[in-house]
Amino acid sequence: MTKKPIGALLLHGFSAKPNSLGNLAHHIETLGLPYRAPTLRGHGEDTPNALLGVAWTDWIADAEGAMSALLEETEKVTIIGHSTGGMIALFLAAEHQDVIDSIIDAAGSTKGNSPFAPGEPLNFLAQLIPIIKKKYDMPPVFTDPDYVRTDTGYAWVPTIAWRQVFEIIKETRKRLPKVSVPTLILHSKKDSVNAPQGAQILYDSIATPIDQKQLVWFEKTEHAMFLDCEEKEVNRTVVEYLQGRIAQSQRGVTLET
Repeated sequence: MTKKPIGALLLHGFSAKPNSLGNLAHHIETLGLPYRAPTLRGHGEDTPNALLGVAWTDWIADAEGAMSALLEETEKVTIIGHSTGGMIALFLAAEHQDVIDSIIDAAGSTKGNSPFAPGEPLNFLAQLIPIIKKKYDMPPVFTDPDYVRTDTGYAWVPTIAWRQVFEIIKETRKRLPKVSVPTLILHSKKDSVNAPQGAQILYDSIATPIDQKQLVWFEKTEHAMFLDCEEKEVNRTVVEYLQGRIAQSQRGVTLET
């Protein structure tokens, strides 16, 4: 079987499901790209308690497994990750750059807006919070309330599960200087989950040459950018970027890594 030059790996965020990426899979199919959109361990179950006992390394392993399956059909992979999925994309780009064509990090700045997040003033208290508060509410975060109905993620999570998100933030930060593949960063100035200033820090921290990395800002959407009021603009930006990567491969140019 002749492999296609590029395939797409779609990664959802913490407490979400693959459909948190909205119509993205449809656009990937229209482009003719093979793709995988795995449900990361502990997600998509009947109860958020499925996250108990799941480690951040399990999510990395799930993504690597889906990537390996995709590489049976394609020469290289472009990874599109939202939120925590974006952090996983960065992690994989640092560890497997030989098989990764490019990454698209959407709303995954590795800098949380919580004062308890890694690098923030109250992070030293993070381990105590699960003792006091067993459940952490996860209300839908949308600019336009008409889009809230599209959210299918967990309404709450075990508070202790947040430790794994904090761990993957810390581990991804360590690896940013090793990320050198072409990178598209998408972030909203209204994002209340992952700090917008973190997107600029991310852009500045990765080793990707300046002519191969882009930071695109959105003005209105909240964190759930593939489902919220600017979903069409977000998808168009992703599709145009992928079209450029596909065109480059079809011209017979060696893909930049």
